[in-house]
Amino acid sequence: MFPYGHTTDHLENHDELYDIGLKSISALKQKYGTSYETGNIAETIYIATGSTVDYVKGVHGKHIVYTYELRDQGRYGFLLPPAQIIPTGEETLDSLVAMFKEAKSRGHPKTV
Repeated sequence: MFPYGHTTDHLENHDELYDIGLKSISALKQKYGTSYETGNIAETIYIATGSTVDYVKGVHGKHIVYTYELRDQGRYGFLLPPAQIIPTGEETLDSLVAMFKEAKSRGHPKTV
């Protein structure tokens, strides 16, 4: 997910962030079939103030800013059982590699 969490207003590069996010979650799904969603935080999950990605975007003006929620969809919340920790790390790493490749293909990093 990407900024902002405190509003449903879209960033100037919303479409780009969404497209990069799609590449990332596609790569993440390959190993274990885990499904994720991408979009701005407020529209994807709920309004959330004070998030780190909002701070990084708002204060530092970075173009590519994302955050992840853990893979569980309600049973364990943010406290995953030990058996899910390594698979979560593996699929997240796969998604980060895809994210970096896609961002690079789009000319990032860009300066503010």
